[in-house]
Amino acid sequence: ETERQAGMCDAPSRDEATEDKKTLIKHIHDLRVTPEVVQLLARVQVPPPAPSDDGDVLHSVLVLGLNPAFAKLLQFVSSLHRGGVNRASRMTESIGGKGQNFTKAAHYYSNNNEHIKQRLHIILAQFLGGSTGSFVQSHMDGLGPHKVEQLTVTTSSPTRTCITCMAPKWNNSP
Repeated sequence: ETERQAGMCDAPSRDEATEDKKTLIKHIHDLRVTPEVVQLLARVQVPPPAPSDDGDVLHSVLVLGLNPAFAKLLQFVSSLHRGGVNRASRMTESIGGKGQNFTKAAHYYSNNNEHIKQRLHIILAQFLGGSTGSFVQSHMDGLGPHKVEQLTVTTSSPTRTCITCMAPKWNNSP
């Protein structure tokens, strides 16, 4: 506490963190965010920086992944024909969503950069549903040596699916 009073420690005290959380929730109410988002954020407990088992300092990052997606990439060898049958030569499944993509990038960067001595403790708050949501969740579970903490609210609706088609060119003739 002496270091905190002297300004040598930038980690918030428990009272400050609680006050910050109350302020965040007030702003969320002001923005008319759904009760589900408020419930999700109320579950968030972001720990202050702390040493890990191997001596590195763990900094916590809270990511709100409010638009997750199950992503399909369809690749075509030849041009696409409007009104015709087009068969993909390859299909790749992955995940999308700004929060999920940021989480993947931050996780990779903090675990694979030899110049960084501070790994990140990443907390991803998200809404997922159906088999597509299960795919997103398991993909995030499999990111690597240091897991991402997922705070997931299960929804009755399936997580959205985004489909991207890649082809050399469009052929507009029927």
